[in-house]
Amino acid sequence: MIDEVKSWIEVMLKVAKFVFEVVKFKKNDKSHR
Repeated sequence: MIDEVKSWIEVMLKVAKFVFEVVKFKKNDKSHR
């Protein structure tokens, strides 16, 4: 159970980091135009 939660949290962190990078990239892209 604990291992499942740990792996789930790791996946969530990876997804959150990916989304954060995408949002940052889109914001920078908009500011350039």
